[in-house]
Amino acid sequence: MREVRVGILKQFIKLGTFMLPRYILYAIMFTTLLVFFVSQFNEVNFYSVFALVFGVLGTVILWYETIRGWQQKP
Repeated sequence: MREVRVGILKQFIKLGTFMLPRYILYAIMFTTLLVFFVSQFNEVNFYSVFALVFGVLGTVILWYETIRGWQQKP
């Protein structure tokens, strides 16, 4: 029996012939939700600022991880 090591490929998903970093789906979702939230933003209070900070931080972190994974692609 032969052992196969997948290593970095565990962090990718295959869509047809494309290899995409796993975090790209989450990054797109967070970006879409952030754009929707900003378009509906009408009142400044503690909760809206908290949601805005959380959305921006989550989006930045996920896009950073996506780009870093893309650069490590074999």
